[in-house]
Amino acid sequence: MLEEKEPDPIPTRPFDLPLPDARYGCSILLLGSTRSGKTTLQNHIHKEYFTNVMTCVHTWSPQSAIYGELKKKSVFMPDYRPDIINETYQINKACNNRYRFLHIVDDVVGKKNDPMLMKLLTILRNSRISAMITGQELSIFNAICRSNINFVFLGYLNSDMAIKKVVEAYLRTYFPRSYSVMDCMRAYKEMTADKYFILIDNIHGTICRTKLDLDAVARARS
Repeated sequence: MLEEKEPDPIPTRPFDLPLPDARYGCSILLLGSTRSGKTTLQNHIHKEYFTNVMTCVHTWSPQSAIYGELKKKSVFMPDYRPDIINETYQINKACNNRYRFLHIVDDVVGKKNDPMLMKLLTILRNSRISAMITGQELSIFNAICRSNINFVFLGYLNSDMAIKKVVEAYLRTYFPRSYSVMDCMRAYKEMTADKYFILIDNIHGTICRTKLDLDAVARARS
């Protein structure tokens, strides 16, 4: 009997985000604890890939200094506003997908089963509406949303319970079968230290470990 091949190790690669054709939107998840590099990564992605896209930011803390650059080119709402998401959909429905929109939903909890949020993360990409959603705990997203996100960035997490959920939801098959759950959790902590993220690209079927270089970090903070 042939032995089953162990999965290849998750490679480390320079940062790259191969977005789909501009005729479509996409969904991006940034998961990580405070000081994991999540906000810098969010700002980098917006500046490098969505700078000319009409952007709406849904956050409980619009006054925060971390949004300094975003405030120059984005509409801010001090709450999660499903009616604004629906309005951008209705605009493109009436205009034959003429415009590109991005909704950034930043650490907004308690909305995991909201119907409009589920549409935003699953089907509104066909209306040229993209989503970038951030969080510190995987349980704030429901299973349907988690399995339909195009690009999943998994960063450093302080809680063992949060790491366990991430490993079981996304990474179990990428670690050797001989690894226990605890082994996988230890490996995850090591791989995401020092502002690294594990990037799962569900459009192209790839996975890698990556981080922003110093120049990219400087541009994101400028």
